[in-house]
Amino acid sequence: MTRRADIAGIDDASTALTQWLRAMEDYLNAYSGLPEPLMAATRAQDPDNPLTIPCDELIATTDDYVRAAQRTGSYARR
Repeated sequence: MTRRADIAGIDDASTALTQWLRAMEDYLNAYSGLPEPLMAATRAQDPDNPLTIPCDELIATTDDYVRAAQRTGSYARR
């Protein structure tokens, strides 16, 4: 996720969230069949699975951007 540092520098929470979600979409679409293994790795929480840590990091980062946007009122919880 080479854009991660650039997105982290965006001051507007809504823009940062939008850019993060676009980066996630590009990242996940770059690998045919990758989204399901990522989901399986997250569900399994298997410490020996090499996808578990990256999945946890992606989910945590997404959560950070969503919460920041919610704090500014630019993203409503549904």
